[in-house]
Amino acid sequence: MAAGTTLHVVDSDGKVVASYVTEKAIQNVVYSSSALESGSEYRIRSGGRASGEETGGMYPAGDAPEGGFGGGPRR
Repeated sequence: MAAGTTLHVVDSDGKVVASYVTEKAIQNVVYSSSALESGSEYRIRSGGRASGEETGGMYPAGDAPEGGFGGGPRR
């Protein structure tokens, strides 16, 4: 992913859990939060826009486009 790409962590209902805007080109994404539920599926979507107050590149919300990559239960 190129620098300046907006990424979203999205739950199985399509709700954005968190958004991030990359500061530099990246190859991997690792996200951890108490907001994630064990056994639930999450996807990473790119594009759209991040919204809310930015903290260290993370945003509490955003508008994620359909599609994406990743997913599967994490235990």
